[in-house]
Amino acid sequence: MLSEVNDYATQLGLAESLPITTNSLKELFVSSPFLAERFGALGSLYTTNFSYGFGKGKHLCYITRIIKGMNPYDYDANRPYAIDPSQVNTNEAYNMATQFLAKAFVDVSRLSTSSIVTIQPWVILHMTTSKYTVQWERNGKPVVKVVLSPPKAELWTLRVEDPDLILRKPLEVTSLDYLLSQTNAPPATNVPGQP
Repeated sequence: MLSEVNDYATQLGLAESLPITTNSLKELFVSSPFLAERFGALGSLYTTNFSYGFGKGKHLCYITRIIKGMNPYDYDANRPYAIDPSQVNTNEAYNMATQFLAKAFVDVSRLSTSSIVTIQPWVILHMTTSKYTVQWERNGKPVVKVVLSPPKAELWTLRVEDPDLILRKPLEVTSLDYLLSQTNAPPATNVPGQP
């Protein structure tokens, strides 16, 4: 999973100290082999700047920017992104979103022909911002969502709900039979009085 995160962070030009190592992680969750095999959800990794979620078909499907102590929808936090409504440029947002998706190994051509796209600037308490949500839907359900800010080429969120759009091979759980045969006995611990 760590190798996959490094590939994506590099391709997308994310604000990360590369390479991301186990020492870089602030939080790590790894699904059980059963969940990984049954649902394709492998887990998630968190650095100081981004979270990376492996779901949907054993792919890295979710990348979200983290800013400690900040609500991304907070009015004051979004003041630096304030623009005049006449400066809204949905074409630029769309082009940047498709560039991010191509770098994230998404089949943009197939996405564009099989889904309907909507592009909305963020408006917070009547303040128009240069942040945009670009979302593709199929049958009324989200397929891909990108939140970005074009002037600084900032990626805030990238979500791929249809793993068939991801061109990379899914990650494999090695030694699956062995892992699934293991007991669910409580783990041994070195805490006195605990099993």
